Amino acid sequence: MSKQWLYRMSPTKENLDATRTLVEEFGFIARSAYAKRKGNPQFIPHVRTINFSDTVHLYYLMEEGVEVFGSFRIVGPAKHPKGEQFIGMVPKTRLLRVRDSSLLDLLTSLEGYEPDPNLGEYTGWGVVPAGLPTPPFRADRFRGRNSIVEL
Repeated sequence: MSKQWLYRMSPTKENLDATRTLVEEFGFIARSAYAKRKGNPQFIPHVRTINFSDTVHLYYLMEEGVEVFGSFRIVGPAKHPKGEQFIGMVPKTRLLRVRDSSLLDLLTSLEGYEPDPNLGEYTGWGVVPAGLPTPPFRADRFRGRNSIVEL
């Protein structure tokens, strides 16, 4: 059964326009699989739990308020309108690896996004509009530093 997730993004990585371009023009949510840690690689919370057909409700937090991006369904390359921009999945996740493409060109031109610290590649979820209403943003749903929580 598909799950629904809330994902709060912020300008700590990249600005609103760049993030919107990735989501709306490329159908891509940039997300590393692994945390930046020395020693044993550790997955970022929930990246192994989110599956194809799950819905991610996206919010972008700024000092001025919250921009609601909308609701998107996680898809693999075969169901993505620009599936050729990916070269497979990160093992044990549904994160996609970005191949040499205009998406890779954009990601490398942006200062806020970096390749996954363990894989050395840009990774993230392929998404398409879900056609569902996006729940209103509520800060109390996000505990601690988690940017992704299950609805």
